Amino acid sequence: MNRKPGLLVVGANGFLARAILRCWKSHGALLITASHSGPANLAIDLAAETPPKIGDLPPGITHAVICSAVTSVDRCLRDWEYAHRLNVTNTIALIDEIASQGLRPVFCSTDQVFKGETGGYDEMDKPDPQTAYGRQKVAVETHLRDHHPDSLIIRMGKLFGPLTEDTSPIAQIVQAIHEGREIPAASDFYLSMTHIDDVAQALWVLASHDARGIYHLASEKSLTRLDLAKAIAAAAGRADLVQTISIDDLDLLEPRPKNTVLDSSKFRSEFGRSFQNWEDCLPEIAAAFGDV
Repeated sequence: MNRKPGLLVVGANGFLARAILRCWKSHGALLITASHSGPANLAIDLAAETPPKIGDLPPGITHAVICSAVTSVDRCLRDWEYAHRLNVTNTIALIDEIASQGLRPVFCSTDQVFKGETGGYDEMDKPDPQTAYGRQKVAVETHLRDHHPDSLIIRMGKLFGPLTEDTSPIAQIVQAIHEGREIPAASDFYLSMTHIDDVAQALWVLASHDARGIYHLASEKSLTRLDLAKAIAAAAGRADLVQTISIDDLDLLEPRPKNTVLDSSKFRSEFGRSFQNWEDCLPEIAAAFGDV
């Protein structure tokens, strides 16, 4: 790319979007924010009954990342009409408008597009979603492939970050420890915990190199939810709180694919970058326990 990328961030007040904005600001990028709530340059509500409009954007904006989504797997099934309108119908309409202005759409997808039988899925593996959420993401990916082949799709698993804003399993486990609650943790449910700042930096690298197509952005090391809970609880001196279960024991609207861990070798080999392992952040996590 001959010029520094500029970015429209849709869903600018969300967990991932805030990390992207921090990262891109540090690189001096031109940024335009859009949100249905909170401070933003543009008001865009992907849940509205009518498709959203962004209007004309200033010169220098080269990419538009869509961070807005209903990400609760159960809600995507329970409130299917609402979730489909936000995650599919209006997202596709926004992508079409973004592309019509000559911007590169950046779609935030998920490891839930895979069946989850083997793990280690790379970009060449065929999606086979098992949940409504996964099917909604695949619907948008398919539209991008068929109508906007120069777009950029980033697939991610579980993201974590600063505990003050984290909503990941790490934050849930820390909260349970603070409250002295039992922590049911599945021994057959696999994760690759990826730091949200690494994803934000990876997006900067991809945009700066004018990348297109699909990239998996995930930490190289996977573990089970049980492994994660045991490590954090041990750091807090509360290993007694962890209860071993199966993911099938949970009362969920849809069965969860058990191992959708992504292989991010493509990104690492093309750009010579890797993602930190979550254990590197364990001292910072442990410091949050205080006198637990």
